[in-house]
Amino acid sequence: VAVAILENTRSNQIVFYDKNGTELDVKLKTLIDEYGYPMDIGISPDGQQLAVAYIYMDAASMMNKVVFYNFEVGKNRQDRVVGIFMEYQNAMVGEVTFLGNEHACAFADDRVDFYSLKNALSPELAQSVTYDGRNILSVFHSDSHAGVVVEGDSSDSTRQLYVYNGAGQELFVKPVAMAYS
Repeated sequence: VAVAILENTRSNQIVFYDKNGTELDVKLKTLIDEYGYPMDIGISPDGQQLAVAYIYMDAASMMNKVVFYNFEVGKNRQDRVVGIFMEYQNAMVGEVTFLGNEHACAFADDRVDFYSLKNALSPELAQSVTYDGRNILSVFHSDSHAGVVVEGDSSDSTRQLYVYNGAGQELFVKPVAMAYS
């Protein structure tokens, strides 16, 4: 399936399409006043789960949250929402992705959060990885792994490459000496 975000001034609609471009009977309407504006969406490989990073205003501050939807087991839940994570405060969540059907991750500007979706009705934050105040310069992922390149510390300008499995376990760290953009 493919997913599109359609917007107007008061709400957003998340619409699903099959591989031929035919609109499916799966739609989510989210009010901007209630959820915020969707920054990124990720869909599980089986097409049954959706993760959405929202940005919203709270007392004149930009805030972020990640919302998980499940279209199979979440049928009896309001708007099919199975989890809302509001830990981000003013950290910007720029990308969400699934790492298989049982894991997802959210890339924020100050950390990477790994979620367990083994209990489809109750996603859990499994691992949150921060980098001692260093900025994340770039992110990447495959269908089962995620990684980041982080700036060097004040004593060493060498960047660090971190790679994780879907559960958020660090697989390795490598220095990246070359500059890139």
